[in-house]
Amino acid sequence: MNNEIKEIATSVYKYLGMEINEFITDRLEELNATIFMPKDNTRGIGGVIVGDDKTHLTCGSLYPIEYYIEEFKKGKRDNKVENTNLSDEDKDDNIYEYEFIPYKKIGNILLDKVDDKNFQPNGVPFLEEQSFNHVVCRAIAIDSPETKRRGKEKYVYIIYDNQKVALTCSFVHFVHNIGQICEDAVIIDDADNLTKEKWKIVYSKKIGIIAYANQFNDDKDYYIQAIHFTGKDAFNDSISEIENKNKIRSEIMDESFSSQAVINNEFDYSNVVPTIEAISYLVQYCDQMNKQLTKLVEEDEEKNKQFKSEYKDYMYKKSYGQEFQVYIKEKSYNNITCNDFESFSSAVKGGNLNQVTGLDIKLCMDFLRGKEEKLEEHENLFTIIFNPYDIKFARKSNHNDPNMNKVEEQINSILKQFPVANSIFCNKQNQ
Repeated sequence: MNNEIKEIATSVYKYLGMEINEFITDRLEELNATIFMPKDNTRGIGGVIVGDDKTHLTCGSLYPIEYYIEEFKKGKRDNKVENTNLSDEDKDDNIYEYEFIPYKKIGNILLDKVDDKNFQPNGVPFLEEQSFNHVVCRAIAIDSPETKRRGKEKYVYIIYDNQKVALTCSFVHFVHNIGQICEDAVIIDDADNLTKEKWKIVYSKKIGIIAYANQFNDDKDYYIQAIHFTGKDAFNDSISEIENKNKIRSEIMDESFSSQAVINNEFDYSNVVPTIEAISYLVQYCDQMNKQLTKLVEEDEEKNKQFKSEYKDYMYKKSYGQEFQVYIKEKSYNNITCNDFESFSSAVKGGNLNQVTGLDIKLCMDFLRGKEEKLEEHENLFTIIFNPYDIKFARKSNHNDPNMNKVEEQINSILKQFPVANSIFCNKQNQ
């Protein structure tokens, strides 16, 4: 084997922060290339394809090895060979190493400060203290494709538990790298409902790191925009938000079979105390459900655009019955209708919930399902009516849909968390 080709594979792994001395190789004669895989492959690393022309492509564990072979065949390459073969003297000017203790410190920036009274943001190359106990690495500035093209990439490492781990904007490489120091990395697919931009999030509770990556233009690869190092409280707050959003999305993604049925359920919560905080949480959940259904409808419509009408098949097609409203009935008869959580929050801030005679929440999750020529209406109406000493939650559906059953269960769960005040007028609550 050409030693120079092996040296390229070794240098790529070294660039990723890994010292690999023994490889398993597989020759790809039709591509004039060789795959190098670590003999001790306990870190989930796919390998490196190195061509006889000294170009190379790093293979991740997110896709089968055949995916990367096909990408290599199409001309996909990681970077310019000359950049991985910089002299040690040249590299010294571009290397940044920072000691990392999860939830405690990154470099000379502490992550466990307890007093923010005199907080002043600190910063070192590639690490910016964005807020109290919250440091951000703008990974896109380290080794983005454009940075590599101009030969300006840097080498940024964190030193954790005597291991050197490279920070990089390549999502696949970054996942590999942190796999050296943690086994609990979680990857979540995300999307912006407004811009339709696709994102990936990876985080580890063990080392307290969260990274956000998106795609550039039509590139299939994901590039990390920011890597977050935080204190324990800040990390838990961020992860709680991420996991809750992912849970909400999954709640109505189940495409299980739903049978026709007549569902007309009602629950009495007349002895709960409808505080503004408790109602706000309920409104936020209902708004999220409405937006998630809208997203599913839009994705389904986009998926079916390519087909002729006779071949269109919908799981979630728009129904004009779908809507979400919060109706605030003020004592002054200046009634207010809110169509999302943002407008409801504005009403709360404006003092519109201080003197009310009642409040109605209406979540109508109607949609159409089936072939274009034979669409079936799925009706799902959830209402929560708040009147003094008379609070009712009702659901009406014409299908026994597992997804809508979950919505009903969650609304009941939220209502059961409201404070309770039994009185001589009402001393019952659904168990």
